[in-house]
Amino acid sequence: MNDAFLDRIAAEGITGERLVGFCVAYAKSTKGEIMDLYDDRIEAVHFDVLDVEDFFPGIPKDLADEFINILYSAWESVQEASAAVDDEFIDNFHEPSTRFDANESKSKP
Repeated sequence: MNDAFLDRIAAEGITGERLVGFCVAYAKSTKGEIMDLYDDRIEAVHFDVLDVEDFFPGIPKDLADEFINILYSAWESVQEASAAVDDEFIDNFHEPSTRFDANESKSKP
């Protein structure tokens, strides 16, 4: 997100806390669709401007559209980064990860 966008949402009365709340809620709501993508049940993930407008009632249409553009840009970055990760994380997302969970006992106080 760039400063101009952050300034615009602040001008609309959208706080950083509310923005983070949206990001967390939206990420959780898209998990199923993302898993469908990785399981080849769908061809693409779709971000809907109506979700932004529902979460932020009264947000100007052009700002909601800009929000969606930022979501798509972030999604593209995630896809590029995840191309280098093996499928273990996707195939076994309900199971402990050998990369992260193997050292869990070492990191506990």
